[in-house]
Amino acid sequence: MRTLFTNPSQKRVTEIPIKTIVFNAAFEDSPLVQMYKDFKMKDHIPLVENEAKFAELKNESLNKARKAGIRDEKMGMPMEEGCDAFCKKALAPLEAIKKQAEIAKVSALEMHNQILEKEQHIDQDTHIQKVKSENEALLSKVQAPIENDIRECEANIKEQERIIKDTNITLASDENEYPEERPYINRGFVKWLFMIFLMLPEFSITFLSLQGIVDEGSNFQLFATTLGLGISYAWLSDLLGKFLYKNNRKKIIVIGILSVLLLLFVSAVRIMTGANLLFTVFYIILFVLGSVFAYLREEKQHHYDTKDANKKAVNKRNKELGKKDILEGQLKTNEKTFEVACEQNKKSAEKYSELIEDNGKAIKNKFDKIISGYADNTSILKTDLEEEYKLGYKIAKQSNPSISNLNGAVKNGAKAMTVLLIVCLSLITSCTPPETVATGVVGDPTNDRPLENPEGEIMAIHKLNAHIGRSSGRHFYSTIISDRSFGQICSSVPLPKSKYWMRNEIKRTEEIKRYEHSCDSILQMTFESMDGSGRKASYILRNIQRISSRMNEAKADRNRLIIYSDMLSHNSVISFYDFRDRLDEIENNREEIADILNKDSSVDLKGYELIVVHQPSVQNDELIRRVWEFWEWYFIQHCNAKSIRFEQSLI
Repeated sequence: MRTLFTNPSQKRVTEIPIKTIVFNAAFEDSPLVQMYKDFKMKDHIPLVENEAKFAELKNESLNKARKAGIRDEKMGMPMEEGCDAFCKKALAPLEAIKKQAEIAKVSALEMHNQILEKEQHIDQDTHIQKVKSENEALLSKVQAPIENDIRECEANIKEQERIIKDTNITLASDENEYPEERPYINRGFVKWLFMIFLMLPEFSITFLSLQGIVDEGSNFQLFATTLGLGISYAWLSDLLGKFLYKNNRKKIIVIGILSVLLLLFVSAVRIMTGANLLFTVFYIILFVLGSVFAYLREEKQHHYDTKDANKKAVNKRNKELGKKDILEGQLKTNEKTFEVACEQNKKSAEKYSELIEDNGKAIKNKFDKIISGYADNTSILKTDLEEEYKLGYKIAKQSNPSISNLNGAVKNGAKAMTVLLIVCLSLITSCTPPETVATGVVGDPTNDRPLENPEGEIMAIHKLNAHIGRSSGRHFYSTIISDRSFGQICSSVPLPKSKYWMRNEIKRTEEIKRYEHSCDSILQMTFESMDGSGRKASYILRNIQRISSRMNEAKADRNRLIIYSDMLSHNSVISFYDFRDRLDEIENNREEIADILNKDSSVDLKGYELIVVHQPSVQNDELIRRVWEFWEWYFIQHCNAKSIRFEQSLI
């Protein structure tokens, strides 16, 4: 069960892959159910359930019994022995199927018991608890960042509530003094307006002086003094009002000192230029008024700033509260998902236990019914055969009364023939000269499908030589197809030929064990080296040439070469991977490819039996099939191989 949650705080998607135990699917694919399906597909059950097929088998057996009974009766077999023999012969197909059904029943019940031991008898509570613990750990991992976000939201909410509380106190103290809407206050405009108003008298005097109406000292000095004083007092009065509102004593003192010094400087200039000092008093009055105005303006500005801060804090608090609600909802949904998964796992386990038990009973009842049906049909058929045989015996006896006198002679003759046959077979076996068999194994470490059962492959290789007899000699060689181990060939302890009448059986047994142990060590090392690590090139034909040359030195009567490879040769000479998108060129250009291979390596495999082993691959299935067709043609036409076959496994 997979649930997606969106975390709005970090803009991410959190995925919770809660594990759910699905026992039903595992049961449907169990080997027990598959075995029952396979047995049913072999058309065994219909032989009992289908009366028409049984009748056909019955008639066929009766016809065989009639013919065989009369013929053997002429040989002198007694009626009792003949009747039993021919009933057994006629019932052989049905008995074989009955035996298969009994074996299948035993196998099915054994497999059912294994399933019970491996799956049902395991403490399901422990298994469920284990999955629950894994889900709890996964849940905690996903919930942790959400809980951190919730704690962060709570801290933000507390901070905004503190701001709201402080601003509410300020707003409550002067809620009737200011209008609801903020008036438009342009500080720069008011400041420069005040400066112009401050300099207006001085500009007026300067203008009159320039016109000659009044004599007010140096025009340049008056103009400079007026400009500097107006600008300075405009800024100083604005700063003084602001600092007075904020009650910053240090800055108020500094502004006061600067204002006094500026006033003294202006007074000195006006005295030196002979200007009127009355305007100095006017400047002082305007400076004080400007400071008061700035103070009142700052007070009003602070009120509306406080009001804005209050609104922002309220909005941010509400936003954080909504965010917190969403995160808490995620936590609850995740916990609910976890609980549902745990409950589903528990129900699946209980249902699986019931399915296992019911399956065992159903399999047993079905096979009991099958075997019972075979037994009933066998009894009916045997009765019919006995009646038919007795009739044939009676007819034969009436037509040839002297048959009974031949019974003893026939029995003695049959025994003598059997003894003579056994003696002849023994002589032929002992006189047959032993042969020498050389076996080579080539492993490809660049193979994309490693061996699933190396031990089984080793046993299968030994079974290939099981039929050649204890007297035969054996040689074993192994090599790896790669650019790193090129040309390295391992050989086992050879097993020499032995003469049947002169050998020591105990010593021969030890020699065979020593040979097989040596082969096992080499094969184990070969299969372990087929992991493909650090190997990028495979020289298939070169390695086959070297190992075949080494095998020819043994001068064996039979040579067998087993190649574990997909045969997709990949090296500087040729790489079949290049034909992946143009498969038809492999078949159309067979001779050209063969010429390239022959120039690189000339291989003579006259009399060799080749076996290529490779697991199927979905990715390169069609490519491998085309390449195998080419190698089959190449090894037989150009290398003179005796035979070649392709297997998925030797097991």
